[in-house]
Amino acid sequence: MNDINLREIERNALEVSNLLFEKAGYNFRVSKLTIADLDWCRAMSRQQPKNKWIPWEFMGSLFYHKNSFNFSFKLLDLSNKPAAACMCQYSKVINAEQDYLDVEMIQNFAIKTSVLDGNTFRFALYTLIFFMRDARCHGIRVMSPINSKVADYYINKYNFVDILGSKEILYRDSKSLSAWLRVDVESRKSLIVSEQLLSDNENNDVNECLEE
Repeated sequence: MNDINLREIERNALEVSNLLFEKAGYNFRVSKLTIADLDWCRAMSRQQPKNKWIPWEFMGSLFYHKNSFNFSFKLLDLSNKPAAACMCQYSKVINAEQDYLDVEMIQNFAIKTSVLDGNTFRFALYTLIFFMRDARCHGIRVMSPINSKVADYYINKYNFVDILGSKEILYRDSKSLSAWLRVDVESRKSLIVSEQLLSDNENNDVNECLEE
């Protein structure tokens, strides 16, 4: 897959995600991570307690990688600074002929109380799944969770599988994630999505991404 296709897939994932968030009335939007955003994440990480520190300082190479997919969540009533951010990489295992979307970094900086608190990974999954579906990835891998407690949260709350037995790589396949997305969107009372959004032919991007 070439860079142009990945960038198109990236734009579509962000647009469809924001369409859902807007219809739900949420006070945040997701956007492509910029170098200024990354600098902000680095600065915010220095203010976190040691048990919540993750190495944003060393994410420069991933930021510029041709297969990266990096985004941030920004609250609409604050200055244009990330309230949370996620950095990922599209990975192709040539011998196995399988593609994955690897989540390398994700963090909520809790700069202000918001719906993102306790839901950052959930909303990130929406955007990741839209990207994954268009890129035809076999699944999502969460790489090196910050600690065992966080790994257990992904496993118990979102049914990721500890594929190595060491909680260093967690995995969930594309089919089950797509099914989870549809159920989650339709069952969450706070995420009010009209029937038109899920079925209107003018919104094929949303409809196709939510179809199994």
